[in-house]
Amino acid sequence: MKRIVVLFLFAVLIAVPCLAEELAPTPALSMMQLLDRTADFSFAIMSDHKGSAPANSPEMTRMVQWIRESGDRFVIGLGDHLCKRFKNPFLDFLAQNQWWHDNFYPNIADGENQFYGTGQGDWGAGGKLLDVVGISSRADVTVRENGCEYYARIPVGRFTVHLIQLHYPDQPWCHSVLQRVHAAVPR
Repeated sequence: MKRIVVLFLFAVLIAVPCLAEELAPTPALSMMQLLDRTADFSFAIMSDHKGSAPANSPEMTRMVQWIRESGDRFVIGLGDHLCKRFKNPFLDFLAQNQWWHDNFYPNIADGENQFYGTGQGDWGAGGKLLDVVGISSRADVTVRENGCEYYARIPVGRFTVHLIQLHYPDQPWCHSVLQRVHAAVPR
């Protein structure tokens, strides 16, 4: 019995620091909360969720909640927001959630090309996602003739965020695509 009590006390002594560590805020989280409180504004950046939305993903539910609670003014997407192999409730989410519809600035990448076109290498086919969120009808957004790249000036209080979204997917790996993109950039 004495041995059991000693083992129990030993286990408690080990568990207390671990429990305290879990309950204490992490330095990174504390710093992010401090930055959220002191910043003039904040925005979120996301990518590669492959069509997931709060309806089918607890991670997306937490992310959407975190963005809302942080007061982020807009969300920049870095691509692969859709996937041909999976269901894509993200499209329904964008249609049903007005804030996301109006404040999501997606990049067109392989996943979007694959979803709307014949494959990842179907250059620019994913530009249809820009139509889903009405990018071309937003004030201060200029969509290029290719339909998959754009320049947005996003007013946030006394600031203007300049966002340039270019389309350079992994496929096709073709130097002519790279040359076409670079030739279009004004110097």
